[in-house]
Amino acid sequence: RPPALTFYLHELIFHLPVGGPAVMLEQMHRLLEMSVRSYITIRVIPAAVGAHAGVTGACRLMESAESGPVICIEAEAAALFLETLAEVEPYRWIFRAFANCALDVRESQHLIADLAVRLYAE
Repeated sequence: RPPALTFYLHELIFHLPVGGPAVMLEQMHRLLEMSVRSYITIRVIPAAVGAHAGVTGACRLMESAESGPVICIEAEAAALFLETLAEVEPYRWIFRAFANCALDVRESQHLIADLAVRLYAE
């Protein structure tokens, strides 16, 4: 059974074209395809939220039955893994904040589809 995966994406990433319109359209369609899988949750943080808890950069919260929570922060040439409760708890707070301000799954799918058509469809 695959692991449960939740992704929080800020709306503005869809407005920053990387690779041109065709690539962006393909990537957004791929997100929509993946979002219907039962073990994948994709939620969009609307631009209207403004600055939010995650503006300092991307991170991953990984948890499993075999180990405690681990935060992974990646940089250009290294990765930092945080494992102590004191290190992990601020990031749990960030993920709770994401959950509180992000669109729900269905709203996120609709927004991604709408932006794909408005921004990148020819």
